[in-house]
Amino acid sequence: MRARSSRTLVLLCVLGTLASARASGAQNMPKLQRRAIGKQGGGAHVELTAFNGIQLPKDLYASNGAKIGLADQYMWGGRVAWHPNAKLGIEVSYGRARSALEVRSAAPGFADTTALGGQVVHQYDVGVLLAQGDNSGGKTQGFMLLGVGQTRFVGDIPVASGETTRKRFAWHIGLGSKLRMGTNLSLRIEGRYRSTNTDPRSTLYTDTAGNAYTYAPHWYRTGEITAGLSYKIGG
Repeated sequence: MRARSSRTLVLLCVLGTLASARASGAQNMPKLQRRAIGKQGGGAHVELTAFNGIQLPKDLYASNGAKIGLADQYMWGGRVAWHPNAKLGIEVSYGRARSALEVRSAAPGFADTTALGGQVVHQYDVGVLLAQGDNSGGKTQGFMLLGVGQTRFVGDIPVASGETTRKRFAWHIGLGSKLRMGTNLSLRIEGRYRSTNTDPRSTLYTDTAGNAYTYAPHWYRTGEITAGLSYKIGG
């Protein structure tokens, strides 16, 4: 009888301990889940970005010893990025800038009696985003990017021969940061270095004053400073 009572008492103690552990686990589970979610920064998600900025161009064309380029120009565009996790993103983007052409370095052989016209620059890119840290929901998050794409130059100068529209291969690298402004909204600021392959060996076009234009450098290098709003979907 005494042995049966002892076994019953031990069984009750074990059941009580298990019940207490289960209640404690249920009470602490939301806190643990919140910590895990905060550390992970959410799962896969998409980010949409609209941006504005300035492009810092250099000499683009050469003609009879003169160097012709674009003035500092306003640019705008959009980006769509898919992030399988908080650290990695695959992004496609489009940027557009327009500016007047100007003689940046004059030469005696260049007939500057003709209007130089304007130039529209279209940029199509795909790249990789590598973010800092595991928490995409933090107050700030730095990132670096690199990618390849195409630069399309479209000029509106009257020409005697040739074409003012060209498509060229390009690559870029950059650094930036996201400043969280809400649950799904953030301010994205970044700087990019872009290099477009321009072959100076062949004539592109001849204007109405008889000036023959080629590309000035083999690589047309520009800087970009942009800021925009990003909206997060999912995650």
